[in-house]
Amino acid sequence: MIKKKTMNYNEARDYIYASILTPRLEHQEYSPVAFLLVGFMGTAKSACLDETSNILVAKHGYVKSSFDLSVSNSASVAGPTVDKESGQWVEVPNRQTKVSNTNCYGVEGSKPVIVCREEVGKADLPFIRAFARESYDKMAGSMQYPENSAFLGTSNLASEDLGDAIPKNLRNRVCIIEISADANVSLQYAISMKWESELIATMSFVKDELFASPNDYDPGGKFSHLDIEKNPYKSTQAQAEQEATMRSLEQANHELRTYKAQTLIDDVPNPVYQDLHLLEVALYGSVGSHFTEQLVQTIRHGKDMVSLDDIRKDPETAKVSTGNLITHHIIIMQMLNNTQTPDDAYAFLRYSKRLHDSATALFVSYINDRHGTSTASAWYTGGPCATLWRELVEKFITCIPTK
Repeated sequence: MIKKKTMNYNEARDYIYASILTPRLEHQEYSPVAFLLVGFMGTAKSACLDETSNILVAKHGYVKSSFDLSVSNSASVAGPTVDKESGQWVEVPNRQTKVSNTNCYGVEGSKPVIVCREEVGKADLPFIRAFARESYDKMAGSMQYPENSAFLGTSNLASEDLGDAIPKNLRNRVCIIEISADANVSLQYAISMKWESELIATMSFVKDELFASPNDYDPGGKFSHLDIEKNPYKSTQAQAEQEATMRSLEQANHELRTYKAQTLIDDVPNPVYQDLHLLEVALYGSVGSHFTEQLVQTIRHGKDMVSLDDIRKDPETAKVSTGNLITHHIIIMQMLNNTQTPDDAYAFLRYSKRLHDSATALFVSYINDRHGTSTASAWYTGGPCATLWRELVEKFITCIPTK
């Protein structure tokens, strides 16, 4: 039995990127490379497609052709016209395909195209057929895409009942990769984007249920012994309310920023800011009731936390909360987002040793994953921090504990 049937965001991005750049065999130089990214809503399919294609444009001279098939019309790919020389009807590619008389197969100097088609499964049948022809025959109208062009599409899963349907002839022309939510990848993204510390702390505290995929509850899945209906973060038809995905969590982050802001707009009354009741209503409309309850509890506990200045002054004696574990996760996020100097790194690393293992493990895991990619990560892993860093890595990286 195949044990792994999905990829997380990073795995899918890196695999597709490598596949596109792997040289074709000489007699297959024009063989198609086509992927269809599928997955439940909010699993960053479109973001994966965008990041992969943008890297190809920036580093390898590709040109990008991108549009949403679910809102496209019949002229999005090509339109008929009469060839003046032959007097015959031909299909002329639309400009947004990036295929033209000067950029097509066999024309010297043509640039490969990275073709991105969103919402393939929701498109009308003619456009699904057009994408099938693009991805396998490499044709836009009557012209062929340049050598080394590649084709990417996205679609939801049919099991979500969103109207997505991929016919067999298209499935046979592409490599279908299912993207699943991944707790660590999602948290890394939230931290790198400097989301509010209370939100990331709540995400990390309930990550197992929050980022569980419906596939995890299937036979052989890691939660196969559990009932998905008992997962409070996953909406069902019987309980149709907002669901906490990375897309809706990003909206929740903005609502939390609004709540924490001072009065920034003259004609907005002061009670809008710092009003926890209004925040609850907005969060409920973004991520549903259960995550809202967890986040509001986090916000309340966070008011009694140690300050970063106290940690900077003396990390060995600064207060460590014993009342609620979530505060350990909050302070971890605050330290990660506010490391300004090597002295900060040394103080924060020493303080992290005194926290609950689940919080310290998250702290060490994030720094380890960012090693070599940021100035702050260099501070944590070298200089005065080096000995302590190696100690923490030995304890936590091989086996990250959970709460």
